[in-house]
Amino acid sequence: MPSLSIRQWPAPIHMRRGTILDAALANDVPVPYHCRSGQCGTCKCRLLYGTVKHDNYLPTALSERERAEGWVLACRARPKTDVEIDYGGELDTTTPSLERRMAVVAQKEQLTHDITRLVLALNGGPFRFKAGQSVQLYFDGLPPRSYSMANLSGSTELEFFIREMPNGTVSRHVARHLALGDTVRLEGPSGQAYLRKDSGSPILAVAGGSGLAPLLAIAREAARTQPQRVLHLYFGVRSARDVFAQQNLSDLAAIYPNLCTQVVLSEACDYVNGYRTGFVHEAVAADFENLSEMQVYAAGPPPMVKAVTQMTVAKGARSRNVYSDPFTSATPEPAAAISRPLKTASRYSRRLQQGHKPADSDTFVPDMSGSHFPETDVSKPNHSKPNVESLITAPMPKARSETAAKVAADFAQQ
Repeated sequence: MPSLSIRQWPAPIHMRRGTILDAALANDVPVPYHCRSGQCGTCKCRLLYGTVKHDNYLPTALSERERAEGWVLACRARPKTDVEIDYGGELDTTTPSLERRMAVVAQKEQLTHDITRLVLALNGGPFRFKAGQSVQLYFDGLPPRSYSMANLSGSTELEFFIREMPNGTVSRHVARHLALGDTVRLEGPSGQAYLRKDSGSPILAVAGGSGLAPLLAIAREAARTQPQRVLHLYFGVRSARDVFAQQNLSDLAAIYPNLCTQVVLSEACDYVNGYRTGFVHEAVAADFENLSEMQVYAAGPPPMVKAVTQMTVAKGARSRNVYSDPFTSATPEPAAAISRPLKTASRYSRRLQQGHKPADSDTFVPDMSGSHFPETDVSKPNHSKPNVESLITAPMPKARSETAAKVAADFAQQ
C-alpha cells in the first residue's frame, strides 16, 4: 500500500483506497478542505514526489499551470506510489474534528421563490463548528452537497438557506420533496472562510444570495463573542423578491449595534424599498476608500466572490485577511460540458470591465447563489472523455525517500 507523507505532519500515513484527503481525514490530520468534489480548490497542495491519478475537477479549482508546477487537489488525487505533499504553511489544529451524524428534518420554510430555510435536528448532542463553515449533507439516494450553516455553533440544530438551482437534482429534492421527519446524514465541519477572532479589526462581509448563510453565522458569532467589532454586511440579490432573512438581521442588529447592513439589487433600475441597486461589489467600492484595516469575508457565486476579492485587495485589504467561499452547484462535468459556462463567465467579465448594468434578458447575473461558472483566465484540463483521470508524477529529489522515515523516527523520540 502507498505511504502518504505530509510536510506539516510528524508521521507518515499508510494509504488504503481513496484520495489523499480521505486518508488525511481518516487519520485526524487537520488539513484544509471544503467541497470534497474538485470544485473549490481549498484542499490544493504541492506534490513533492510520487505519482497520483486525478479524478475530474473544475478548472477554477486547479489550472493547467498549477498542475504543471506540481499542485494537486487532495480531494481528487489518488496516490499510485508513495507520495509526499506540502500545504505551504502550518495546519490549523483548532478546527473542530470531522464528525458523521444523523439528523431529521425539524423545520422547512419557503423564504422566497427559490430559497428554502432548512433546520435539521441532530442526534448525538451539540455540533461544534467555526462560524462560516459548512457540512456535507446526504439525502437518501442522492449525491452529497456542501451547505453552510447560518446558526451559532454548539446547538443540536443546524440551519441552512438552500437555493433551488435550475436542473439541480439535490436542491430540487430539498425544495419539493423533502418532508418533516425525513432523515439526513451529514459530515463535517469543513471550510476555511470562518471567523478569525484573533483580531479586533472591522469586518466586511459580502454575500450573494444563499451565501448569506455563512455570513449570518459570522455576524451572530461576532455579536456573541466580539460585540465591540464593527461589521459591515452587504447582501446582493437580483431583485426585491429575492430578499430574505431581513427579520433575522433586524433582530441581530437590535442586540449588536455595531452591525451595519445593506441590501443591493442587481436587476432593479432604481431604489426599491430603500434598497440600493447595481453590483454588490461596486456598492462596497463606493462606500470605502481604504480597506487596509478590514477583515474581509465573501460568500456566494464564484464570479461575485472573485469581483469582491479583487476589489477589496485593490483598495488595500491584505490578501491574508480576505477569506472567500465561492459556492458551486454540482460535481464537475465532463470537459465538453464545462465549455458552456466558460463562455458565460467570459461574457460576465467583459460586462464588468465595460461597467455594464445587468438587464432582465442577461443570461448571467452576479448573485445567482449556488451557481458555478469557471473563470475565463483558467486553462481547461485536457480531458479526452468523461470521467477521465489525469496522471501526475513528481520526481523524487535526491534523498527525499529518506524524509518520511526520518520524520517518523524523530517523532517517535519526542
